[in-house]
Amino acid sequence: MGGVNYSLKYAYKDGSGWHPTVVDVAAGSEQHQWTSIELDSNEYPHISYHAWMAGDLKYARWDGSTWQKETVVSTDYVGLMTSLELDSSDYPHITHYNYTDEILYYVYWDGAAWQSDAIDSGAYGSLMLDSQNRPHVSYGSSSKLKYAYFNGSDWQTEYADTSLDGCQFTSLALDANEFAHISYLDVNGGTLKYAHRESGAAVDSVDLSANAKDDGVLLSWSIVGDEPASVSVLRSVNENQSIALSGELTGSATSWLDVSVEAGVEYAYWLEVTELDGTVSRFGPSEIVVPGAVSELALSDPYPNPASDALTISYELAVEGAVSLSVYDLSGRLVETLVSGNQTAGRHSVSWDSSTAATGVYLIRLEAAGEAITKRAVISR
Repeated sequence: MGGVNYSLKYAYKDGSGWHPTVVDVAAGSEQHQWTSIELDSNEYPHISYHAWMAGDLKYARWDGSTWQKETVVSTDYVGLMTSLELDSSDYPHITHYNYTDEILYYVYWDGAAWQSDAIDSGAYGSLMLDSQNRPHVSYGSSSKLKYAYFNGSDWQTEYADTSLDGCQFTSLALDANEFAHISYLDVNGGTLKYAHRESGAAVDSVDLSANAKDDGVLLSWSIVGDEPASVSVLRSVNENQSIALSGELTGSATSWLDVSVEAGVEYAYWLEVTELDGTVSRFGPSEIVVPGAVSELALSDPYPNPASDALTISYELAVEGAVSLSVYDLSGRLVETLVSGNQTAGRHSVSWDSSTAATGVYLIRLEAAGEAITKRAVISR
């Protein structure tokens, strides 16, 4: 390397000038690059970086007397394009790019161990944490600008600029309302661009469920917020890359049946929502392993739960025979009989119109073949 030093260094300035120091010595042909720095509540520096040749994601922090260093992820070609943020407990959160699978990852220290999530296919990520310590990330994906955030249970992703033919070097900031502001390079145009959201998403959230039926997997969803322009169902098989499955459905659609499934296979589904302004967001996943033939009586949790105007109840019958499916209140009073009579073996579902039911907790009771199963449903408005 001709005597070039690729060690990680840190410099700070005080009243007497600049003070550089070595954080991590690069051994042999190793190179430390793609650094990101944050200061904690004691104004001590924390640094994420990539160790090229070793292929590691590394993390260093100053404890007041020495540099504490560790390898966070050690797999070929991980840890590129790091972005570091510290939460309210001074715990590190890092996004990094895996060159091998071309996935943008998010790792964080939970106080006991490092945890990791795969966000999306993409690179050039920039990370920010909101007031609840939830991560927001800008990045380039499929040559477009994308934005992802964690809502407390799932990652939600959306396109912020689809007019590009190449997107790199994104940088993200959140304003006082925690709306995203992003700067980025339009590679094809060779220009610096800026995108921001002035208001919350028209579609606030999506409740998506996947339920096995005799003829496939039924995807059902309810959308909170404005009705979108269109929706489409995406699916991945055994954690492979997701593909568009349903084609474009109307924004008023609430279900779709996937008939191209096999027993014993694990599927994950997302709902991709296109809003009236062209914004594209992805919600999910809802995961399911498609079961084989029905072997016993089963009653699924009602969906959605809580519900307001209607809910769907799915159940499985191992044998043909007399079936009773009823709704009771907590006092044991019969509210409504949904099914009464003979039915074939297999998977069934029925909808209960709960628009006139009082707010509260109800019992859904399935009786068949001398057995009974009960589930709870909550009506809330």
